[in-house]
Amino acid sequence: SDASPTLDIDRHDGVWVWYHGGDGTARARRSTDLGATWQAAASKAGLTFPRAIRREGDLVVAGYTGAGLTVYVSTDDGATLTVAAEVAGAPEQCPALAVDRHGTAHLVWRDGGGDLRHAWATDPSAWSDPPDNWGPGSLPVLAIGEGATYLAYWDAPARCVARVAEAWG
Repeated sequence: SDASPTLDIDRHDGVWVWYHGGDGTARARRSTDLGATWQAAASKAGLTFPRAIRREGDLVVAGYTGAGLTVYVSTDDGATLTVAAEVAGAPEQCPALAVDRHGTAHLVWRDGGGDLRHAWATDPSAWSDPPDNWGPGSLPVLAIGEGATYLAYWDAPARCVARVAEAWG
C-alpha cells in the first residue's frame, strides 16, 4: 500500500505530494487547484521514503534505494531525477529534508548506530562531511525558521521530542 507522504509547494503554488507505493516506487502527484484534483507528475522505481524540497528552482528529492540514502536533483519537476549524492549504509527509514531562507538544503537521517545525522549543502552534490551527530533518535522531521532549525523525532519506545537543533544569529 501507499505510504510515507510528504508535501512540497512549487513557485507557481502547485501542491505536490510525494509517497512510495507497495511496489517500492516513489510517486509524485500535483494539484494546481488547491487539492480539488490531482495529476500523476513523476515516479522513480526503487525509491522509498521520498522527501522533496524546492531549492532555487530545482527539485531536490532524498530517499532510500536499497543501498542507502540517495539525493536526486531535477530541473524538470521530477520527470528526470539525476543522482546528486549518496549516503551509503544508511538504514531504510524516513529522512528529513528542508531548505533555509538562504537556499541551503538540510538533510537528517538515522545512521546504523541509531543516531540522527545532519548534513547541509549549498549544492546538492556536495554535502557537509562528516555530518553532524545530533544523538539518538528516529523518524526525524525538520522545520527551518528565522534563525533556527527545529527538529522533532522519536526517542525511546514512544516519546516524541521537539527541540531547537541549531541556532544562528
